[in-house]
Amino acid sequence: PSNLEENKASNEERRCWSKVDAEEILKWSQELEWDFQQDDFEDMSVNDMWSEIMYNINVLTDKVPLQMNMNNIDINYNTPWVNRSVKRAIRYKNKAWNVFDACPTIENWSIALEKQQNFEKLDCNARVKYEKKVTKNLKHNSRAF
Repeated sequence: PSNLEENKASNEERRCWSKVDAEEILKWSQELEWDFQQDDFEDMSVNDMWSEIMYNINVLTDKVPLQMNMNNIDINYNTPWVNRSVKRAIRYKNKAWNVFDACPTIENWSIALEKQQNFEKLDCNARVKYEKKVTKNLKHNSRAF
């Protein structure tokens, strides 16, 4: 695909799984009826079983909030505390969530959550380090503030 198509695709709404708590998903899944409608499995085809399972998965997926994916508009790369390691963590986090969006499994979800938490920790530490540096040098260099 061309760059124009990639930009167009990245500006679409998509499910924001990082905003959903694992306990909420478990609660929602317990509210669903996971038993097959027919008691006799021998009369059901594999496609019928698969369609019932996919229906339940789609019901769960519909409860996940949507967000606009505007090329990571929520992350400003130009902030002074964003260093190489934070940018790397952003890339890893985005790749992990893209893998999860392509193939939503519990393993991919846990990996994406781990990458999200790692990014948040690195971002917070880098911000604190920068703020300490600015306040330490405030007496001698007020321009940085």
